[in-house]
Amino acid sequence: MAAAKARPQGEDADDGLALGPPANGNAPHPDAALLALAAEFDLAERKERALPNDLTQDHYDAAWKVCRDIADQIIHTPATTLDGLRAKTRVYLWCGHQPDEEPEDLYAAVTTDVKVAHSIMRDLMRGLSTE
Repeated sequence: MAAAKARPQGEDADDGLALGPPANGNAPHPDAALLALAAEFDLAERKERALPNDLTQDHYDAAWKVCRDIADQIIHTPATTLDGLRAKTRVYLWCGHQPDEEPEDLYAAVTTDVKVAHSIMRDLMRGLSTE
């Protein structure tokens, strides 16, 4: 099996997306801010899902709003790596989409663009080979 060819990162990358950590192991991850938001989002989502069933709707709405507010920050933070794109995919999945669902299961009339977007989300969450 051939070794994976190193891909250029940063400005030298042909697609603008870095794969893996930067060459300097001490440098921060290019998507550090986005990944921090993703960790904050995951914690908020776990708290939201852990709410007991006997609370008032206001409690559920407040927990949902925390998730939504963090999701908005994630949406508006550009991703520059596959890790960053995976963080954004988590928000997509939080919206009720599951990686094993087909778009046809979700919508009556699905166009090709929606099918492709969903396929990309599934692939990102599965992880991609670096070869």
